[in-house]
Amino acid sequence: MGNQIQFYEKNELQPTSEALKTVVAGLTEAATYLDHQRKEEAIAVVTRMTDDVTYLHTQTIQGEQLYKTEQRKVTEAVAAIILQSGKLNAEMMKIQTQISDLEIEIKKGDVNMQELQQHLEALSHNLSNSERERNEHQRQLDDLNDSSAGRIILSIFCLGLDRAILGIKSLVDQDAARISILRDEINNYQNALKEDENKLKVARNLQVTLRDQQKHYEGNVTALEKQVEELHQEEKNTRTKLASITQISGFYGKLKVICENVSENITWILDIIDDLNDDQPRIVDIDASGVELVPLRTALARLDSLLNTPQIQQTIAANEALILA
Repeated sequence: MGNQIQFYEKNELQPTSEALKTVVAGLTEAATYLDHQRKEEAIAVVTRMTDDVTYLHTQTIQGEQLYKTEQRKVTEAVAAIILQSGKLNAEMMKIQTQISDLEIEIKKGDVNMQELQQHLEALSHNLSNSERERNEHQRQLDDLNDSSAGRIILSIFCLGLDRAILGIKSLVDQDAARISILRDEINNYQNALKEDENKLKVARNLQVTLRDQQKHYEGNVTALEKQVEELHQEEKNTRTKLASITQISGFYGKLKVICENVSENITWILDIIDDLNDDQPRIVDIDASGVELVPLRTALARLDSLLNTPQIQQTIAANEALILA
């Protein structure tokens, strides 16, 4: 296999950072020197790129720590949401119990009101009959008390008139007493009916409020479940990145060891180039679902592009500042 690394062939991804570009060029140059038995020049080239290799290795470790932190945050967020969702579900169960209890109370109240209404109808019927009887007795009494001449003459022949008047008057008094009792009883039942109506109104209003609250909680739980799904996907993507970064960190670590002991390890550069030119997919694709694998050089280029975005650079810098503070 040739010494030219295939980053620059087959329309593949190109290195983003100057550090990776320098390392790729240095590896190619060192391999060329080795092919021509110019070991000292190869060692010098590798020595010059050591700082860039160290930078790439350090940056990869920082990226690994960054995504480990992200994974921990996502895990904690999921746990917090699950806890919150559990509390909301517990509240919804309490509300459902209250709604069910109110449903029983409302049904009992409806039955009680129907019974009260039936009693009121019966009492009203009795009151109507009693008032009719009283009116009839009062008419009879008025007739007996008629002071017209005909009545006076009639009374002469009706020695029992006074007793009749007293008897009918007694009936009128009894009618009045019974009517008064019925009216009091009707009034009591009406008050009881009104009280039950108010209780039912309060119960139904509370039931509506509880159902609205339950609906609100259900909406919150649905939103939380959606967040959990999104976080699970985010956590999956983070795991993918971590798997890829860990593998690449191992590669840079190996290259760093070669650079630090270049005099003894210079020929290993050829193995490194063979690894980079290998088309066999063996590194987790940092941009995929975690199932796909890509060749090493593709993984290096994609990670290099990711770690050199302004957002990632700012995050890494902020994390380093916190460590140094």
